Amino acid sequence: MNGKLYLRSHIVVDCQAGGASFRTLGRIPQRGGGTFENLPRSDQGQRARLETSVRELDPSLELMDYPNALINKMQLILNDSLRFKKEERPDNPVDVEQSVNRKLQVLLEGNFINEATFKSLRSIETQVPQLYGFPKLHMPGVPLRPILSMSNSPQHKAAKWLAKLLKPILDRIAQFCLKDSFELAGLLETMNIRDKYLCSFDVESLFTNVLLDECIEFLLSYMRLHHLEVGIPESELEQLLLLCTKNVSFAFQDSAYRQIDGVAMSSPLGPILADIFIAKLEQQVTERLSSVQLYKRYVDDILLIAHNQLQAQRLIGHMNSLHPNIHFSMEGENQNSLPFLDICIRRNADGSIQRSVHRKSTWTGQYLHFESFVPRSYKQSLVRTLFDRARRICTEDTVQEEMALLETTLQLNGYPKPFIARFKQPIDIGIRPDTVSKKPVFLRLPFKGDDVCQLIHRRLVSSIARTYNAVVPVILFRTFRIPTPCVKQPVPESAKSNLICEYRCRCGASYIGRTERQLRTRVTEYIPNHSTAAVVIDDGSVAKLTFDTTDPDEV
Repeated sequence: MNGKLYLRSHIVVDCQAGGASFRTLGRIPQRGGGTFENLPRSDQGQRARLETSVRELDPSLELMDYPNALINKMQLILNDSLRFKKEERPDNPVDVEQSVNRKLQVLLEGNFINEATFKSLRSIETQVPQLYGFPKLHMPGVPLRPILSMSNSPQHKAAKWLAKLLKPILDRIAQFCLKDSFELAGLLETMNIRDKYLCSFDVESLFTNVLLDECIEFLLSYMRLHHLEVGIPESELEQLLLLCTKNVSFAFQDSAYRQIDGVAMSSPLGPILADIFIAKLEQQVTERLSSVQLYKRYVDDILLIAHNQLQAQRLIGHMNSLHPNIHFSMEGENQNSLPFLDICIRRNADGSIQRSVHRKSTWTGQYLHFESFVPRSYKQSLVRTLFDRARRICTEDTVQEEMALLETTLQLNGYPKPFIARFKQPIDIGIRPDTVSKKPVFLRLPFKGDDVCQLIHRRLVSSIARTYNAVVPVILFRTFRIPTPCVKQPVPESAKSNLICEYRCRCGASYIGRTERQLRTRVTEYIPNHSTAAVVIDDGSVAKLTFDTTDPDEV
């Protein structure tokens, strides 16, 4: 499969032409599956009653006219002429594919990558990136976080590969970065903050304010200064980085835009370049940062323990003067406590630090219900994960309270007490002997119940172990999606790729194969050129369809 995902579908399309037929046996399913309808404005009484009920429930809640409210808020973001530019049409994905593939071909011919790597990175039949927004429900005014979907864009594979190459470089540059909240909990374990000032900094709109040329130039100069290499020439690395990140063309609500500067959120290179850009500024104030008791950053969130409030204010004032694009805001502790990531940091009277799990105001206590039709392993993992987080984050004086809350919450979600008691216990990993790592092979199957899936799992693992000893199967059981609003424009059927197709000749012979190309491209290759029309017969499960092969967009 070469890492591709080919999925079975409930939709079958037959395109008959000259006695032959073409159909897709599989397709990539659309994200979501449900829609939210706007509340009719004509029924003002109904809307007023709903607004009254919402305010009585919680005065801080806002009734949004979905999706118009999200679209309007996103348009305000796109109106920033310094970051985005509206265009007549987006870039043709084929042209961008060719640009990326030419750069990869240069690396292949220079023996910097092998043939297998080239084939895995080559862009084929990709799509225009789409912009959408996620509401920040915990913040006043419910602002949007802009997300640019790059998963099937021409730049995605190369960007993901570059991100993997640059990760060791980032670890050296970003000396103040945190891996996760567990690392922070370990740092705070023995720390005393008596007479210290506890606060946090936040970088406002970091991703859209990253200057790509400046960031990439700093990265390359750092690599030259410290004699670091990633396996490809510096000039090719620079061109690939710019090609994958700069002037990205995208679509939003049937309109075309271009991101002039800044790194796209959801791009594999986004977090790395954002970290490098802030690390560049941090290197200018390394002496100041080393003088405080603690300075740690997770992307755009910074935890600071200064000797006093004046030192913190001077530090943030100096950091705000480092770059015109970057602005830091500061939040001090409130009643001796400060939330950071998912940790609530509280100052004790003796200066020691009490830690507990922090939950945002939008937390409802709803988790995967025990009666949900999903594999039992998902429910086991949920219990283990929640209790493991409690043990690793909380201090001894808060861990029991957190575990009691988890038990109550899980019981409200239908989990039996014996089930919770069994899987909340820590797992003893022990010492594993060094062995040659096996290659994982991923299988995705429909979920038909725990008993059936456990039987299938045992048989597959046993068969593969006997036949392919160097392989370890990873079996993922797929369940139906819960209907949710589709936050992106649906991709036309003719533009979908990664398909399993069947071509059936009028003589009765048929051919089934897979293709990475889009449906419209494959149809024009299968159906003879002299055929001008194809009709799908409606047999109760297949919709009627008519198209002209001279215009495959009409498929």
